[in-house]
Amino acid sequence: MSADDDGRLELWLEYMSAYPELIEKQKANYEHAEYSWEEVAKTRIFPILVDHIAEIRRAARLIHEIALDVVDSARRILEMQYDPTIVNYVGIGCGAGWATEYGGKPAILLGLENIADCGWTNESSLKGLIAHEAGHLFHDELRARATLGTSSGPLWQLYREGFAQRCEHLISGESTWHMSTGINDETWLTWCEENLPYLASEFLASIDSEEKTRRFFGHWYDLQGKKQCGYYLGHEIVTELEEKEPLRSIAIVPEPEEQITEILGIMANNENQNPRDRTRVQADGFL
Repeated sequence: MSADDDGRLELWLEYMSAYPELIEKQKANYEHAEYSWEEVAKTRIFPILVDHIAEIRRAARLIHEIALDVVDSARRILEMQYDPTIVNYVGIGCGAGWATEYGGKPAILLGLENIADCGWTNESSLKGLIAHEAGHLFHDELRARATLGTSSGPLWQLYREGFAQRCEHLISGESTWHMSTGINDETWLTWCEENLPYLASEFLASIDSEEKTRRFFGHWYDLQGKKQCGYYLGHEIVTELEEKEPLRSIAIVPEPEEQITEILGIMANNENQNPRDRTRVQADGFL
């Protein structure tokens, strides 16, 4: 590493020193994934920050203008009780959005460095991103009320992201896909719809490999040139579950992995499956 790399790291640590909980969450995130946070910061994040300064400032301004309205919509439409803290910051690549706790309260953390890198610096993308993270918090709220915990692994992640994506659409009042812009081109949604059996079969084949399932979620990875296809796949699974029960019930399935696997198998073997109506933004019996 160069002296410039070390200098940038020192400057970032100085900036982050005012927020000790925030820096520890980021470090712990990388330690859990068995990555060196210093290595990622120096090689993947800091080299692109200078090129993204204008986008970071634009995103920070827009978040200030729209975030509370999006959260208010989530509280009204989903009847969400959480009143989350909104934190926007320049981090080290832990995520454009992160539903978690901060200061002992539910929180939505918005990583400006990833937002800029993904190209989600317009109002529509940011509203979708914030709505998505609010969906995660709503999911957490329902499971906490039902005294259910969370889990881990690729099937759980698919279920969790699919639920949040469904909530994003409900909160937005339209079928928004914030990941379909910036890091993806205008063909992303159509490609996902046309390749649903492939996505399902590829996910099933990847379950035992964390490296392979990353291709479905992280924006540093791709699947045939398309990024974050797991959000589409998870959404389709959740809407499939909605054919039988309301979203609130789907949120509190104690162990959803078996159902998810079954639906993936059906999707993988249905080459003639028709794409769902993109405008379906209300769940029957949702409340």
